[in-house]
Amino acid sequence: MSGTGIAKSLLAVWAGVYAASVLQFLFIEPSGEGFTRGLNQIMAFLSWQLLAAIIGFTAWFVGRKHSPGRALRLLLRLPLILAGLLSGGLILLIAYAQLAPPPERPVLPPEQPARTARP
Repeated sequence: MSGTGIAKSLLAVWAGVYAASVLQFLFIEPSGEGFTRGLNQIMAFLSWQLLAAIIGFTAWFVGRKHSPGRALRLLLRLPLILAGLLSGGLILLIAYAQLAPPPERPVLPPEQPARTARP
């Protein structure tokens, strides 16, 4: 198989894996209760994205063999760039959640007085 055929195959496999990471939400029911409900969906998404990033890393190095001005070389950069943007976005989201001050909410008195327990 030629270098162009390998590159196009990698892009097709990457597109399938990337689409699977998004489409899996349609097919996986959320499991768990409380705080962990739906964590299986998030872990499946991140697993598919990790696989897509590995394929993107491979595509980046396959793209080094092509001449710099070719559109195929630019397309082979796209998977790893998108993986980097996703990782950077997750890092920024986590940092914001940790560093942002909590919203101020007024403390309201209870609407009904508490009932005493009977022995």
